[in-house]
Amino acid sequence: MYKILIPLIFINFESFAKSFCIIENLKNFDNERMNCKNKDFVFGYLNFNSENKNLDYIVDNKKNIKVVKKYHKNINKFIDDLCYLDNYLKIKEITDFDEKKNIFKVVLIISCRIKNE
Repeated sequence: MYKILIPLIFINFESFAKSFCIIENLKNFDNERMNCKNKDFVFGYLNFNSENKNLDYIVDNKKNIKVVKKYHKNINKFIDDLCYLDNYLKIKEITDFDEKKNIFKVVLIISCRIKNE
């Protein structure tokens, strides 16, 4: 009985999986060449170095996010062109200190549902 039940569980969970798109560098994305469907999840990445651990931000109350000030034009263009403004819009920041170069490596990940209309 259990041998039959386990494969059925995996088949069910697989059907709930959403498809997604990845944009390696959101500063140079081309939304005309993307093969994403409407309401798929999209993940946009932005990598940069910083001498300071604490970055300056601009708070956008309409979108309910805070954006790194230095790249706010790139990030807002990406969001305005591709994203629904809903609860799935998120910005994650990963910061790592490189002791050899004495700099902070920062990765921003913007995730949202794509509006491909």
